[in-house]
Amino acid sequence: MFHLERSGWRCISRRKLPSGPRRSGCSTHWISSLDFTLDPCATHANAKCLKHFTREENGLVHSWQDEVVFMNPPYGREIGDWMAKAHAAALQEGATVVCLVPARTDTAWWHHYAMHHEIRFLRGRLKFGDGKNSAPFPSALVVMRPAAFALQGWHPLGSSPAEGTP
Repeated sequence: MFHLERSGWRCISRRKLPSGPRRSGCSTHWISSLDFTLDPCATHANAKCLKHFTREENGLVHSWQDEVVFMNPPYGREIGDWMAKAHAAALQEGATVVCLVPARTDTAWWHHYAMHHEIRFLRGRLKFGDGKNSAPFPSALVVMRPAAFALQGWHPLGSSPAEGTP
């Protein structure tokens, strides 16, 4: 299992690994208790978990049922497919999926998938591996939880759904 706190990573990425993005002050304390069990977008050299899928193994076609997933998907056109898979795995397979993605709030995949889950915007720009330059885009962590997960005593409109408030 990959555990953030034990690994010493603050934020994680599969680009130019084994080292990941360098950020000072990137707080991931809220997910540091998660023991990730699956890295579906990896190579054998940079996998964050013993259980991982490479491009050739295609993590999109495997079940993520009941896994705790760290997903740093390819950032090209196929990112929508990965976000759809993560969304379905959380809602239909009981997976918890933490997605490190570019904060592309103007895209269809962002509106179809990311906006239906918990979003944590990362301050500043990530630096990957030994790169001299930061990423040319802001990043976010999107946390997709199983359908059974619910925050107790909280409703988005400030009242309980039992009171008949939409």
